[in-house]
Amino acid sequence: MKLKKYLLGVLTFFCSYGLVHAQVTYSLRYDGGTEVYTLSMTSTNAYSGALARITASTQATLVFPHTTGGFQITDLTDLQTGGTPLDWGFSRLDAPAENSAADYLFFAPNNATTYTLFSIPAGTAIDLFSFKSGSGCIGDVALFDNTNDPLNTNSGLNPDNNFVVLGGGLGNQYTGNTSGNVACSTPVPTEVTYCINYDSGSQTYTVSMESNQAYTGGLARLSSATQITIVAPATAGGFQITNLMGLQAGGTPLDWGFSRLDAPAENAAADYLFFAPSNATTYTPFDITANTNIPLFSFQSGSGCLGDIQLFDNTNDSLNANTGLNPDNNVTILGAGLGNKYIGNNVACTSASCATTCTVSAGVLSY
Repeated sequence: MKLKKYLLGVLTFFCSYGLVHAQVTYSLRYDGGTEVYTLSMTSTNAYSGALARITASTQATLVFPHTTGGFQITDLTDLQTGGTPLDWGFSRLDAPAENSAADYLFFAPNNATTYTLFSIPAGTAIDLFSFKSGSGCIGDVALFDNTNDPLNTNSGLNPDNNFVVLGGGLGNQYTGNTSGNVACSTPVPTEVTYCINYDSGSQTYTVSMESNQAYTGGLARLSSATQITIVAPATAGGFQITNLMGLQAGGTPLDWGFSRLDAPAENAAADYLFFAPSNATTYTPFDITANTNIPLFSFQSGSGCLGDIQLFDNTNDSLNANTGLNPDNNVTILGAGLGNKYIGNNVACTSASCATTCTVSAGVLSY
C-alpha cells in the first residue's frame, strides 16, 4: 500500500510538472526573396515519440488585411514530413463585425491522430507550415492576440491560438507570440536592357544584356520568346551578317539564329535582323549577375561599314506601325516569370564608329 501511494505521488507530480512548465510560443516570419510566410512553434519542454503528438485541439490563427473576396493564400505547405506529414488545413472568417478591416484564418491539423510523429526539442523553433499570399502585398499579417484582438468580444467563437501536445497534458500549452506584425514587401520587378558595342580592331559588334536582378541555375534560363532586333542600313541583297558567335558557353552553348526583313515599306532605308535563341530549352544556363553587362553574341558585317548599326526601339521605330509583325526586343527569364522583362536599350552603350563617319549606338534609328 505504501508503495502504491508512493507511485501515485510520483505520477501526480510528473503530470503536474508537465502542465505547469510546458510553454509553447508561435512565431510568423516573411521571406521577401521567396515571398513565403512561415509559421513556427517553440516549446520550453522537449517531447519525443508518442509524447510529441500534437492534438486536434491545436490552432494557429492568423490575421490578414481584409480584401474583396477574402484574403487568399496559395502554396500552403506542410513543413514537418517524413512518413505521413502533419497536414494543416484552415477555416476562415472574413471582415467580422468586431473587426471589419481584417480577415481571420484558423489553421489546425487535419490528421492529428495519424501523422508520423516528429520530435520537439526544447527551445528550438520548429517550422510547421508555410504559404504565399494570393492577394498580393496589401498590408501586414499577424498572429492572433488572445488577449487584445477585438474578435475576443465574440463569445460564440473560439479564435484563440492553442497548442496541445500529448506529453504536456490535455491543457493548452500556448503562452504567446514571439513575432509582431509581419510586413510584406512588393518585389522589385526584373528589368533588362540591351546594349550593342563595336570593336574597331576586330571589326566586331557585340550584343549584351544587363538585368537588375540576379538569376542562377535553371532560373537563369532565357526562353525562346527572347528576341533582339538589330537595325542596319539597307543594302542590295540585304545587310549581311558574318561570324555570328554565341558568347556564353560552358556545356551546351546558347545558340543564336536570326531571321530578317529587308527594306520594309515602313522604313525602306533599313534592314531588320531578328535574333533569338535556337536552343532555349536545351542549352546549359549561365548565371545572370545583377547589374552586370553580359555578352550574348557577336558578329561582323559582311556588307562593310555602310552606316550606324542600332538596336530596335520598341516605341519609336517606324516598323512598329506594322501590326502584323512582332519586331520588338523581348527577354523572358524563367525565374522572373512569363512576362517580357526588357525595358529599353542602354543609351550609354555607345562605342567607336566602324568608320570616321559611322558610329555604333543603342537608341533611336534615324536616317
